[in-house]
Amino acid sequence: MLRFGWGRNDHVGIAAVMAYLVDMNARSPIASEFDTPEQAAAYEKWLNEKVAASLADSRPTVAHDEATGHARKIVKAARRRKAC
Repeated sequence: MLRFGWGRNDHVGIAAVMAYLVDMNARSPIASEFDTPEQAAAYEKWLNEKVAASLADSRPTVAHDEATGHARKIVKAARRRKAC
């Protein structure tokens, strides 16, 4: 299985991006894309769990070229199956 994402030491970069997005949304004229505060909180919890799991993953990251090459092979195989 391929693991896409940032390297192990990039957690500081992810934290900075997350902080920027939270700050950006706090100043946005659009209050929320969610219907209720509960939905927003549930999404925030889910997102934080996903980020924590990704940061805790010790598998090596995959180079962009390798990942896109793998994705192209999957698409090509799917197109061949569909053409039959």
